Amino acid sequence: MKKILFTIILFVYSCYIDAQVLYNENFDNYTLGNVATDFSGQTPGQGGWHTLFGSLNTNATAANFQIENETNKGKVLTIITGPVGSYGSNSIFKKDFDTLWNQRTQGNNVLKFEIEMFIPDYLGNPSIPFALAGSIILYTTKPKTLAAFGYNHFDGKLTGQSSNGLKPAFQFPLAANSGNLNINKNQWYQLIFFIDYDNNKAYVEIPKLGIVKKVDVFDKLTPPDTMSNYPPIELYLSIGKSIDAVQEQPSFLKYDNIKITALKSVPPHLLTAENFLAENFNLYPNPANNVVNITNAENMQIQQITVYDVAGKQLSTQTYNNETDIQLNVEHLASGTYMLHLQTNQGTAVKKLVKK
Repeated sequence: MKKILFTIILFVYSCYIDAQVLYNENFDNYTLGNVATDFSGQTPGQGGWHTLFGSLNTNATAANFQIENETNKGKVLTIITGPVGSYGSNSIFKKDFDTLWNQRTQGNNVLKFEIEMFIPDYLGNPSIPFALAGSIILYTTKPKTLAAFGYNHFDGKLTGQSSNGLKPAFQFPLAANSGNLNINKNQWYQLIFFIDYDNNKAYVEIPKLGIVKKVDVFDKLTPPDTMSNYPPIELYLSIGKSIDAVQEQPSFLKYDNIKITALKSVPPHLLTAENFLAENFNLYPNPANNVVNITNAENMQIQQITVYDVAGKQLSTQTYNNETDIQLNVEHLASGTYMLHLQTNQGTAVKKLVKK
């Protein structure tokens, strides 16, 4: 028992010393009040942050970007929409994260992006459900998105976003059943995005809600282009009104504890969550000759099955129409061991298949 405990402690400690914090901002060293005085995005203000006004925000002022005191948190960043009669996004951004990323220790190829966001209680106009929106975007080479969250002020819907390498961005749901995640208002949430550069994978974690989501990212790149060509470059925070919501009341978002860390590997608890999903699936016969049956007791819907060999080479992909029971033809495979990646409505499950 002592030996097992020592091994666990040693593993956790080794993960800790491999972590390399590249950027850490809690705003406590900032001066209360205006973040910046130039709203063209050209001249940076406190902490190197640039500010931009949205369209028709003719009455917007420095008061739309503030450093404020927050109970039990110290100082935080607050971004406010334009007044009644305005539309467009008020945005604040910070550049040159690629310089920090390129200074990481060799082999630390998992990027961990953390940010805390406060969700206000905003009712809005039910006839314009998408009137106000907020965005957290960690850009790579623009317009490509590396890691992002989108928030709808009306219904509290929170989504994730990244790129497949071809399209600048794709949006994905964060709820466990791939449905909408509508979070409670008047609360702070820690949002975490992991980017695994070695395996073209991303993991989103929201600890307060017990949510872990895995997605494929930058998986459509054409060699010799690789994900290493897409470092984090610019962090962009915004809040704004759509053009049909000019009469809506202002809203706001608050941010704190922004951190970017380079890790050697994906944290084990994320991989454990992924393995738990795989345990719901049954493959039979296994070993298989010609056909393997894939079933699950939870009625999880399968959209795609990708076959990899043990070296990680992708061999084939088959698309399905949200099927829960599948007969997969494996007659064409040579004898050996393969990994089946089952893309489902709750994430990706990985199962081992032996072909006779």
